[in-house]
Amino acid sequence: MAKRRQPKPALLVRVLTEIGKGRITETFIPDKRSMIHGELDGRHIKVNPAWAVVDTVVHEALHRLEPEWQENYVRRTTTWLLRRMSDEQVEQLYETYNEIAKRRRRG
Repeated sequence: MAKRRQPKPALLVRVLTEIGKGRITETFIPDKRSMIHGELDGRHIKVNPAWAVVDTVVHEALHRLEPEWQENYVRRTTTWLLRRMSDEQVEQLYETYNEIAKRRRRG
């Protein structure tokens, strides 16, 4: 017997309930090949915000530097740059971003 697909709202409730259980931490997950955004370790979720934030910061900085570039070109260039950054560079840029953002929130 085929398993019935759950309606999407019910699935969202299940996902939100699972997130509410906790066991989630933020940590840098180095892996140059695939730019990991998160992983499951047993029942523990590890979230790596560095890749998403660094991707966004580099992307928007390119827009600011080269406003005439098309969106697709900026996306490709962002990916090209990120793949050439070491894990240490990504982590440092993420920490720099956090310091800048923290100062802006205080001020």
